[in-house]
Amino acid sequence: MGLMEPRGPFKRHYKAVEEFKKSTSKWLKSQSPDLAKFSWQGGYGAFSPSESQLDSVTAYIRDQREDQRTKSFKEEFREYLKKNNLPFDEEHLWD
Repeated sequence: MGLMEPRGPFKRHYKAVEEFKKSTSKWLKSQSPDLAKFSWQGGYGAFSPSESQLDSVTAYIRDQREDQRTKSFKEEFREYLKKNNLPFDEEHLWD
């Protein structure tokens, strides 16, 4: 997670992601000695689509497995940011 903990409405998302990473990391490590050094990346992206986008979000989730065969997560994430005019700095985007 980041150095500064979010406040206000973002704090709930931050805490949920923090708890998810903590519990899944612990569970994965308990499943196999090969996963003993597993760790999540430090950051994350969280987006809240509007109700009017429900159909496109549903289609995205449905087709996600197939999409992941043709492009990497980084490529897909960059495309999403650009498509939605969300500014980003490549230097700070990845661990």
